Amino acid sequence: MTTVRGACVAAALALAFGCKEEPGKEASATPKGSAGAERSPASASSSAAPASASVAGSAASTPIAHSAPAGTIQGTPFAPDTVRLEETSDGTILELTKLKADRKDRIRCSGTEMSAERELQVYLSEAIVKSGEGEMELGSFSGTDIPFNNPVPGKAKIKITKKDAWGFRAEGTLEIASDDGKWKLSGPFSGEYCPTIVVRREHPEPLGGHAWTEGAFDAAKLGPEPVQAILAGTPTPIKLVTLYERKKHDGKQLHRLVFYTRERKDPCAERPYGGGGELVKEPNDSFAIDLEVAPVKGGVVSGRNSSKEDKTGQIDGADLRAFEPDRYRSWIYSQYFSASVAFDELDDKTAKGRAYLALPDSGKSMLVGAFSATRCPPEP
Repeated sequence: MTTVRGACVAAALALAFGCKEEPGKEASATPKGSAGAERSPASASSSAAPASASVAGSAASTPIAHSAPAGTIQGTPFAPDTVRLEETSDGTILELTKLKADRKDRIRCSGTEMSAERELQVYLSEAIVKSGEGEMELGSFSGTDIPFNNPVPGKAKIKITKKDAWGFRAEGTLEIASDDGKWKLSGPFSGEYCPTIVVRREHPEPLGGHAWTEGAFDAAKLGPEPVQAILAGTPTPIKLVTLYERKKHDGKQLHRLVFYTRERKDPCAERPYGGGGELVKEPNDSFAIDLEVAPVKGGVVSGRNSSKEDKTGQIDGADLRAFEPDRYRSWIYSQYFSASVAFDELDDKTAKGRAYLALPDSGKSMLVGAFSATRCPPEP
């Protein structure tokens, strides 16, 4: 499998598209609190990102040439014109699609569900993801008019020969043959490679001398070291922190701390989210902690929620919003957490303190350390 590696990979995983600190799943993010609230890890074969955000910006609008073999699926002619190799929270998907005539202008790495005339997809086995080639049963394939529990006997030989994260391009070969001859499709393919920023951490290393934990934590025990973070499995700097009031849909008043991975022209502007059917203009990843009580000097606010016990403490919730390298897909993790915030100094413009946050996403994201937050007007 052809691959390219480089010194900018870490920055690419932080969605900088290279080594510069410059601003920038499908259209909708994964629902909050869902089991798939994060994306799966990038394969070790993923290539390096462009050298600058400006290069990535132009690459984002450059069409990817697609080619795929034609044949028959379930005895029906199938001539796909779009190929996607996409890393998701559930695994890596190889998808071949015949787009509707009026949907040819889709954005790279956007979903094809609403644009497909016919489609065929399969979640690649872990062996294929790791080695780049292997065989799969046809029963694991899904798509247009294919039963959910596909009983078709037969094999598919899949080989991924190229995954270029710089150019978002994938190449390979596919050979499909069912025992009854109704599935027959064979030849090379090329199309979009849609990598993820997530690097799975089964056994996370400590950050700033503090372990990742879903258990209770007291931020008052933290020292003065500046806040640092692990975002989706990759070390990431925190460049900006804000504090403002917001109301939940039920009218409950909260005090939200947001930790951004990039500076912002307007610190108090609406928090970037993504999706919406266009390329993201400001792919700024961020953590948030929602306090149920107003911050006071010398006060400590802690809370946690896990799959093993009910929510405790005075923190309503915490989340992570992240953007994928293609600048179109984004996702949010918002379910379980362990968090604690100690406030040391407060005035009308600034809130200084120390914070700890651990999230059980695939990358075991966390942040820990001292911060100085800009106080913003209440959220409209």
